[in-house]
Amino acid sequence: DPLLHFGAGKGGKKVGIAGIGGLGVMGIKLALALGNEVYGITTSSGKKAKIEEFGAKCLVASDEDAMKAQAGTFDLVLDTVPVKHELMQYMPLLAHDGTHVILGLVTEPFSFASLPMVFTRTTVAGSVIGGIKSTQACMDFVAKKKIYQETEVVPCDKVNWVLEKLESVNDSPVRYVLDIANTMPKPADVPGDAAES
Repeated sequence: DPLLHFGAGKGGKKVGIAGIGGLGVMGIKLALALGNEVYGITTSSGKKAKIEEFGAKCLVASDEDAMKAQAGTFDLVLDTVPVKHELMQYMPLLAHDGTHVILGLVTEPFSFASLPMVFTRTTVAGSVIGGIKSTQACMDFVAKKKIYQETEVVPCDKVNWVLEKLESVNDSPVRYVLDIANTMPKPADVPGDAAES
């Protein structure tokens, strides 16, 4: 929905996806499928190979020279980072009239300098998923384009490992799926009334 709403639905835009977790990966795949030039923006250089495997370019946010080289060139940055972070690290990437859209659910307030925004007419916006109609359109689009989420199925007894991995430096841009059906104990066969009579 934010790709369409903020003008990247017909392609031809330069789009950055900040935060390369499950939501960020889908952002990359959708933005590419819509015909945009796409950069995965990450703090973890360990995700570079995966970002490039998806077909996007990688921009490491901690590489000051690389960030300066891309300053003022992005039409749209979708920010999927789910924790408090420094918006001003990403704002210089925006071109004149560019938009930074916050998608990550962060409960703490952000701070940013307004002066650079005034002179470049850049915008900070927020977005959530669309309604039923736009969600169905997205589902139809991903089915047609064969766009899938990167997942790793893990047994329930590995849930602590998953949590530790997510809380540490997570270099794996996947969604973890707990395999409840195959890891929970099966109920023992209980003889029914018919067997007893």
